[in-house]
Amino acid sequence: MTSPNYNTFKQLQVERRERLLIIKFNDGEWQRRTIYELLRILDVANGDADVAIIVLTGNFEAGQSQSEETTTHPAPAKDKDEVEAREVQSRASSFVMRSLAKKLLLNRKLLVSCVQGKCVGLGVTICTLSDIVYASRSSQFDLSLNKIDGSGLVGLWTLSHLKLALESGELLDAHAAQNRGFVTGLLDDSQAGLAKFWQRLGEHSLLPIDSLMATKRLLMHPWHEKLLEALREEGTPQASAQRRGKL
Repeated sequence: MTSPNYNTFKQLQVERRERLLIIKFNDGEWQRRTIYELLRILDVANGDADVAIIVLTGNFEAGQSQSEETTTHPAPAKDKDEVEAREVQSRASSFVMRSLAKKLLLNRKLLVSCVQGKCVGLGVTICTLSDIVYASRSSQFDLSLNKIDGSGLVGLWTLSHLKLALESGELLDAHAAQNRGFVTGLLDDSQAGLAKFWQRLGEHSLLPIDSLMATKRLLMHPWHEKLLEALREEGTPQASAQRRGKL
């Protein structure tokens, strides 16, 4: 069987180490293309029998670019056509976010997030939907509600079930995030500490796939299925009609 080509991504840096697939988010602002590429590479990795563990790392300070922020929070609409155009755009954005959430929840590999720095917005949501979250000791997590509005239903649901949402601008350090159950383990910031982490993950990736999947099932949070159900309902015509009725 021919190995998939992981060299076609622009917004993601991809490295394959035997059965470990490392997906690194580029520095700088996230673009819509970043999310589209993440959706695509998760599909590719899920179809690759030689991949046992997927690690997401790099820039978790995932907000929007200035142009996309303007689109998301524009000036008041001037006419009916503009209102309808924005509604279409909003539904499209919601569809992409639901697709990403479902792709993460239904991922068939052990999914690990490794945070080394600040984690904000969509980065927080991605962590909540990962199987395991590691963080360097210098990492910070912004779990305030006003910073996860771009994550919509997914971010609000996961944070409320983890009882982590903060209404202030408080940042959690890695130790506090671990104490609240958001982070699984802490990593030394030194090169030696990080090298040890990657070595350990590489060794884990060589374990039998069935064993890793059994571990994944044990890690599944009880609210995952409820969130999937909520995401499916959110995408129904009835839910769309309810949203239009509130406009």
